[in-house]
Amino acid sequence: MREILFRGKRIDNGKWIEGLLHYSHGQGVWAITCSNGWIPSYSNPDEGEHTMFFDIIPETVCQFTGLTDKKRVKIFEGDICRVEYYNHASKNIVKIQEVSFQDGTFVLRSKDIDDSISIEESRSLAPIFWVYPPNKIEIIGNIHGNPELLK
Repeated sequence: MREILFRGKRIDNGKWIEGLLHYSHGQGVWAITCSNGWIPSYSNPDEGEHTMFFDIIPETVCQFTGLTDKKRVKIFEGDICRVEYYNHASKNIVKIQEVSFQDGTFVLRSKDIDDSISIEESRSLAPIFWVYPPNKIEIIGNIHGNPELLK
């Protein structure tokens, strides 16, 4: 089973926070929940970890793909990666690509593919797990902090 994890930028300080996604219907606020990791002891079962809620900017929410790059950094939707492919004709090709969720899978989306592509064209996008071995992917930014990398 893969880890279910989200990331988002905090409203109060703009820093990234990782945890579980939470929506407060009463307040209309998106939040990331995370714990302080304090594990209860057997001698006192009432003590335990404390869950904290951090309000986040909804547009920055990204889901964890379950994969890591060559530096063992978690790959999230919206990350911009340098990807090295092997091509029989020209050996190695390096592309700058965005991690996106499409048609039920995380894909690597080239910077030259726009949002108006058809479903047929989108099926030609490479699912991220096809890139083998994983040490050929390096995160160089994300669409929320470095959109210029895709231009």
